[in-house]
Amino acid sequence: MSLTREQVLAMTTGDELDIQVSTLVMGFEIRKIDRDEHSYDEFFFRDGIKYENVNYRDEWQPSRFIDKAWEVEEKLLLKHPGVQTRYVWRLRLVTGWEDKQPSFREDFKLIHATPEQRCKAALLAVLNL
Repeated sequence: MSLTREQVLAMTTGDELDIQVSTLVMGFEIRKIDRDEHSYDEFFFRDGIKYENVNYRDEWQPSRFIDKAWEVEEKLLLKHPGVQTRYVWRLRLVTGWEDKQPSFREDFKLIHATPEQRCKAALLAVLNL
């Protein structure tokens, strides 16, 4: 499924945004691991290795928690070279600073973006929307 800019901007904090960011930005895949014959857990895997034993619905919520959003931001800048400028402009878009002239004072306010805003900006930057 291909996402549009409007779809990304309309996402709210929660599973849908977390899954899109985790798979498209972080490079995770979601695998089901059976607990017994009637239940299973879902974990994120990267390069075939389980990601820190993290059950994604319970513990990996980058759109809710700033430490996880910062991890997405770090991974974005390492995994997707050349996306830094695009990410900053997408962050300006989702925080409402897009139409302002850039200055140190205004760019400094980007540090105060919410986890949801950081995730949306990362997703927009990777998808080049």
